Amino acid sequence: MAVSNLPTFAIPSQAERAALSAQLALELAWHADAPRFQTDDEIRTAAAAGRLIEFTSTDNLARIRGYDKHKDEPGRTPYLTHGAHAVAGLFGEIWRRTLQGEFGIDDPTLRLSITSMVRSQTYQDRLVQD
Repeated sequence: MAVSNLPTFAIPSQAERAALSAQLALELAWHADAPRFQTDDEIRTAAAAGRLIEFTSTDNLARIRGYDKHKDEPGRTPYLTHGAHAVAGLFGEIWRRTLQGEFGIDDPTLRLSITSMVRSQTYQDRLVQD
């Protein structure tokens, strides 16, 4: 049975739920060892201890303005794990080379937007409810 990601108003059957759980198992395993933070304060404490890195805009990547403009609101902590920070940087470099080499676009004002970073469980729960 295929599970669709198209919007629907139908209530999923038990079989659909079971299929979805099986399909998500690999992704959930990827994140099993990821640090968990209940609150933004826990995220900031981890950052102060060096376990997370504040993401700042680069030549290739830009954090969205909400992280700066609304930095004191819950969920606006602009931090990444060390691994995510490294991968984001590499992805930005590859994207820039592809943009220039394959498409001939050499515009330094173009950057990829980083829209999501480490989230507290409190903020994640709020996003799921909304």
